[in-house]
Amino acid sequence: MKKTAGLWPATGTLCGLEIADPGRRMGAGLASGLPWSGRIDFGGDDESRAWLIRAPSGAGKSSLVAWMNGLRKDHAGKLSFFYREFPASPIRERTSDDLDPDGWALIRRRHMATVFQDFRLIPWLSIAGNLSLHPDNPGQPDAIAAWCEKLELPLDTRIPAGQLSRGEQQRLAIIRALLTPARLLLLDEAFSHLDGRLRRLAASFIAEQCRQNHTGILAFDLEDSRDFEWAGILAFPGHGRTVS
Repeated sequence: MKKTAGLWPATGTLCGLEIADPGRRMGAGLASGLPWSGRIDFGGDDESRAWLIRAPSGAGKSSLVAWMNGLRKDHAGKLSFFYREFPASPIRERTSDDLDPDGWALIRRRHMATVFQDFRLIPWLSIAGNLSLHPDNPGQPDAIAAWCEKLELPLDTRIPAGQLSRGEQQRLAIIRALLTPARLLLLDEAFSHLDGRLRRLAASFIAEQCRQNHTGILAFDLEDSRDFEWAGILAFPGHGRTVS
């Protein structure tokens, strides 16, 4: 197997990540953003657990999510991914600066799924079309219909995503993310357009799927919630306590 410094090994399995002083580069090398650090380790008892990063609007949560997906390069700080090439091999580290576009694509395709705050749906594609985009998970019509029914989306999956309400689009983005067989699911204010009942319904569905697939959850939100049983809460300084 060919390896280069920028490629994620084809046999590598994500088992943790570390974020250190993330911030946006501003002007002549200056940075502003979230002055904290944290590490999450998967495997063993940590599988399927949930962590919350809580910060106010404008603090850089969505920018951090984009950085963690390789979609932004204007960040200071350090982002590290930890992986094992094989189950019994030692843990290795690869930073965001090491990864080339192919490495990022492999992480997004096989190891990390995201519900983006702006959904990132293709508005002219149908519900089924948006759910069939993942190359490893084209989806079965019966399964897609069952998940749509579970989250109270229109069962006519031919409806273009752009014609859905914001709440329906958010639930569609949740289903699409869960089609990825990921080790980590990122939720960027993933319930912001849902009322209390639908929020509880969506959170319960996510928790159920993540338990089945041994997927960890890293949520980003404005304040504390009871959406999941948190293994840890990391709060922006001055906005509450940090629980590790």
